[in-house]
Amino acid sequence: MATIYAAPTATLIDEKVQIKLSGFDPGSKVTVRSFLPEPGLHFEAHGHFVVDGNGEISMEQNSSLGGTFTDVEPMGLFWSMISSPGQKPGLRYAKKDVTIPMQITLSVHKGHLDISALQTDAPIAKTQIQKTYMRPGVEIIKVRSGRVRGKVFKPKGPGPFKGVIDMFGGSILSGGVTEFRAALLASRGFAAYALPYTKYEDLPTTFEKLELDYFEEATDWLQSQSFVQPGGIGVCAVSYGTVVASRMATKFPEKSVHVLVSRVLVRIQQYRCHIRE
Repeated sequence: MATIYAAPTATLIDEKVQIKLSGFDPGSKVTVRSFLPEPGLHFEAHGHFVVDGNGEISMEQNSSLGGTFTDVEPMGLFWSMISSPGQKPGLRYAKKDVTIPMQITLSVHKGHLDISALQTDAPIAKTQIQKTYMRPGVEIIKVRSGRVRGKVFKPKGPGPFKGVIDMFGGSILSGGVTEFRAALLASRGFAAYALPYTKYEDLPTTFEKLELDYFEEATDWLQSQSFVQPGGIGVCAVSYGTVVASRMATKFPEKSVHVLVSRVLVRIQQYRCHIRE
C-alpha cells in the first residue's frame, strides 16, 4: 500500500521534516504535493519523482525532476510554495495569527502532473503535518505605554532574555503588527518586540508622520523590562523598517542598539525625509 511518512508531525517553521514514500511500483512516476490553506488563501508546492528500485522515495536522497523545485531538496515542499491557481497574482504568505498552527497536507499523485492538474486529481496517499512560528509556552505581552504600541513575544519565565526589536515595512500586512518573526525569535530564546509604526490603534496612518522619538521611546521601554538582558538590544528589520533601523542605530547609539540585521527592499534615499527628528 502506498504511504507517506513524515516526522516529526509538528515542528517550528524552520525545523526539518523527514519525508519518505513507500509502497510504489519501482520506476513509476509520481508527483509529491504540499498544500497550505489559510483563510481566503491557498499555497502549494510540488515535485516530480521517479520511484527507486525498492519502491521508495526519500526527499533527502532523491531528486525532483520538475515542479516548483528541482534536485535534492529535503525541504523543497515548504520553501518553494507559491499561490494556488485562480488567486490574485503576486500573493505573499504572511501568517497573521501565530497562535494557530499551519495545517499542511502532503499528498502523492500518479504521474508527473502540473499545478493545474493537481487541483482536481485524487491523491493515492496523503498525510498531514503542522508547522508553527510559536513554540508552546511562548508568552505574548501587549504593549501600550506612553506612545509605544505593539506586542512582545518572550519565552516563558522571568529571563532575562536577549532583547530584539522587530520591524517590517508597510506592505506585508498593510501596516499594523507583523508577528510571525517575533514569535519565532521568542521560540528560539529571545524577547522579541514586534513594533508597529503605522496603521495600528492610534499610530500614524502614513510614513510622513513618523517621528524618531517614537522609536527611541520603544527602545527605552524594552530595555527597562526586567525580562530583558541588560547591555544592549538588537534590531531586525525588513523593507521600510530598514530605514527606521538605520536611523535608530546612528541617532541614539547610546541607547544600546548594538546589533542591526536588515534586508533592504526599498531605496533608502527616497524615504529619508519621512522620519522627523
